[in-house]
Amino acid sequence: FPVRDAGVSPAPPIGTLTSALANATPEQQRTILGESLYPLVEKLEHQQAAKVTGMLLEMDQTESHDAIDCFVLHG
Repeated sequence: FPVRDAGVSPAPPIGTLTSALANATPEQQRTILGESLYPLVEKLEHQQAAKVTGMLLEMDQTESHDAIDCFVLHG
């Protein structure tokens, strides 16, 4: 499991995320989503954050984006 620095910045606002995804290649989109999801997942499941984030990234991109929205709104 990758180790994240304690100084990792929080997930970007949804509007910024949407804009970044629209202008990115599929590989960049996956990276952007992973970097946005990881800090959110880590708050809920610290020990398995990398694994859960990876599983979320296996989902359809729209579903992953919806998961971020849900975490931001209800997390």
